[in-house]
Amino acid sequence: MKTKTTLSLLLLGALLGTAGYGLYFIGMQRGMGMAPGQAPAQSANAGSTAPNTSGSMPQSIAQGEEATRRHIAAGIKAGDLDPVTGRTVLHYQDPMVPGNKFDKPAKSPFMDMML
Repeated sequence: MKTKTTLSLLLLGALLGTAGYGLYFIGMQRGMGMAPGQAPAQSANAGSTAPNTSGSMPQSIAQGEEATRRHIAAGIKAGDLDPVTGRTVLHYQDPMVPGNKFDKPAKSPFMDMML
């Protein structure tokens, strides 16, 4: 009798574990399917080196640094249109201290990086 109870509890635990993992897996697949295209195209920070057709906003630090250098050379500031991407620059921010927003491109006052 004790063996039968132990086996049914183990079977129930395995069934619940399998069901939980299946739900987790389905949720992850649905979440990853929603990721590309969630951010609207107008909410871009400092522009990127190429037009972003996928709709996703994150860019590499190298792309952001190149865009900031290009904006400094061209005199572009927040509110202006980036000629390379065709998007309006909303603001500049330090990738390491993203809470502070700046109106003009420059080096970060906090880190030795471009905004």
